[in-house]
Amino acid sequence: MRPDVGPHEFTLRQRGDRIPRCPRTVADYLLGAMAACVKLDVFGKRMLVEWFDGAWRTYLLGAEGKRSPIHVPIPEWVTEDELAQYFDDLYHESATPQRPAVLRLDKRA
Repeated sequence: MRPDVGPHEFTLRQRGDRIPRCPRTVADYLLGAMAACVKLDVFGKRMLVEWFDGAWRTYLLGAEGKRSPIHVPIPEWVTEDELAQYFDDLYHESATPQRPAVLRLDKRA
């Protein structure tokens, strides 16, 4: 666990940023256990990037709302505001004239 994040906190304090929170499961939602998350459009593919247990986890979002875990190595020093640029750098070969950049789909809290 990172020293700047307490055991029951899911807020990055490295740069004072607050991250939107999302429930991992219905049970988490009911219990109030929320994880930081960011939704991105990565050149046409919808992805969810979540900060949980001291690491970033990435999921591919399906049309029905299902999420499939995918392995994308994201260093823990990457902040929420840097995620779109980080994914743009990783997947820039997939850019098209219609989709020239990675877009953030969620609103900041």
